[in-house]
Amino acid sequence: MNFYKRVIAVAVLCGFSSHVLAAPGLAACSGETAAKASEAARRIDGWSGLFEYYKQYIACDDGPAGESVDNAVESLLLNKWAGLTEAARHAAADAKYQKFLLRHVGEGFSEEGAAEIIKRSRSTCPAGAENLCGALADVLQE
Repeated sequence: MNFYKRVIAVAVLCGFSSHVLAAPGLAACSGETAAKASEAARRIDGWSGLFEYYKQYIACDDGPAGESVDNAVESLLLNKWAGLTEAARHAAADAKYQKFLLRHVGEGFSEEGAAEIIKRSRSTCPAGAENLCGALADVLQE
């Protein structure tokens, strides 16, 4: 293989690797950071904690950490519904946060939990969270 073909092959491989390992503009999630992210995800106990997790560990939002975030989001929606206004404020200011939040809605939720969240989204949406409530109901009905 000539020099130029090697350079192109290396560039393609490097570009592909960075695309697979990290979202655009984010550092890859190393083994040590992934372990910290998994632990942090298991400790999410409020809407502010979810937002802090998002800011610090978005590059690790997959695998065991992502599954723990799924569980945390379901728990927050079922047990801290009144605080949804805080999540809605962050989502309105940061579209990527809303995508992150909605990505963790539905998959792995219990049928009963999903039905309850849809019901709340339609009937008891906290003031200021109407757009997020609509998005939650849409995602859960898909």
